Amino acid sequence: RWDGDDGLCHALMDGPSCHAALVNRLGDATPFDAAVMTPIPWVQPETNLTAVWIDQGAGRLPPPTISPSSLLLNYYCLDPASLLPVMALNLPNRNKAESRPAKVLDMCAAPGGKTLAIMQSLFGNTEHVEQSFSAGKCEYDHLVVANEVSRTRRVRLENVLADYIPLPLQRSSLILSGADGTTLGSSSVDLQNGL
Repeated sequence: RWDGDDGLCHALMDGPSCHAALVNRLGDATPFDAAVMTPIPWVQPETNLTAVWIDQGAGRLPPPTISPSSLLLNYYCLDPASLLPVMALNLPNRNKAESRPAKVLDMCAAPGGKTLAIMQSLFGNTEHVEQSFSAGKCEYDHLVVANEVSRTRRVRLENVLADYIPLPLQRSSLILSGADGTTLGSSSVDLQNGL
């Protein structure tokens, strides 16, 4: 999947020179403008991620908008390479037959793109999250620890997560940390799936 003429490495190296956006499926994902955004072909659908190339020649991209129903922003601009570690983790989600709980540590989480992609991959979209919390508790046992040792970068991370992830999901399945990475192994959080 990584090598060869149709592999991910080739797609990244020879792909268009432009930025990308992660469509926020945890909010109300609004349709993107096909004239400015085109789907990134190597982002696999089973990952629950919707990512698009942003055509830099089409002019300035409008800023993300707040959904009236979820009060979350609709897309997050990022370097598409940020999605590769998330895809490499092969996280469990509703689109896969397995339903094992995942525990993931994002060691250098700011500014937040990888953490958003991890949360979206694990939890799916708004509909899945709302169904999960309708009974008053989350049906998932997933846990994401977003660690950023720099205080100023951690503030940026907190703001991004608040703008893109529903509050019940933040409270039940997300831990923000500012710990030195060398001390995290001695914490009580058992991280089995990936760093």
